[in-house]
Amino acid sequence: VDSFRKTGYVLAGLSAASVPLALGGHIAELLPVLLTGTTAGYWALGLKDIGQKSHTLRRNFPVMIHFRYLLEGIRPEIQQYLIEDEQKMVPYSRAMRNTIYSRAKMKIGADTHALGTRRDVYSPGYE
Repeated sequence: VDSFRKTGYVLAGLSAASVPLALGGHIAELLPVLLTGTTAGYWALGLKDIGQKSHTLRRNFPVMIHFRYLLEGIRPEIQQYLIEDEQKMVPYSRAMRNTIYSRAKMKIGADTHALGTRRDVYSPGYE
């Protein structure tokens, strides 16, 4: 939370410092508006994250956690093109990990997924 405040203060300072520079013609007039909008959005999202009670990560790492959520969203594409396949069991596959997490959080319908494999273990040549 302290790093959230420090970053917020830096953004607010940059916004305030950009106004006289824009009025003096040293930078574009649109820059203070963009910096102020960015600062306001940063603070609004951060205060919303700090105020909620359901997600510990969002409360402890405001704003930063949204980058994690973004990277989790594009994870399949990154893994498909850069890393390795989904079935790699180190130590659990992604599907098994998601099932374990949903059961731990007692989500509705979590017990409908079996903790097994999607591979055909009865096919010839499997070992």
